[in-house]
Amino acid sequence: MNIRLLAFAFMLFAAPIYAITLDDVRSSGLSVTTLDGKTTSLAALIPEGQVVVIDFWATWCRPCLMEMPTFEALHRDHEKDGLIILGLVTGDKKEAVEKFLATQHKIPYFVALGSLEVYKFFRAGNRIGLPLVFVFGRDGRMIDEYEGLSMRTTGSITAAVTEALTKSAK
Repeated sequence: MNIRLLAFAFMLFAAPIYAITLDDVRSSGLSVTTLDGKTTSLAALIPEGQVVVIDFWATWCRPCLMEMPTFEALHRDHEKDGLIILGLVTGDKKEAVEKFLATQHKIPYFVALGSLEVYKFFRAGNRIGLPLVFVFGRDGRMIDEYEGLSMRTTGSITAAVTEALTKSAK
């Protein structure tokens, strides 16, 4: 194989992918539907200077449900430290989410219905997968993105959030 072609391919695929920032999210004009039926902008849900986790999930997604205890613990342990967790339900009707929250799982952090348009803003292209999690630092930059679930993923999310909270507290 031609070494120049191989080097070009490496540069093409190793090139950094643009990572969205919270400023991008705030200026997007996108909104979500709260469980009481009101439309609210994503910008209104994301205050400046906070560590933010955005979790796209669905009631029918087993991996999504398995990661919820991680987010509940993070919320419980770090809400006072400036952690904001937004659970954006994707691919469910409002009634299904309300029933799920009332009968199966009470989530202590903010939950809203996120449209496919909101999902695609975060995940460009045609690939759709849940759960999909984004962690942003207090400076608004994306720290990491996680798709799917494994014990490594939940540990990595916890580590990323903890590091962001610690780093920005200095």
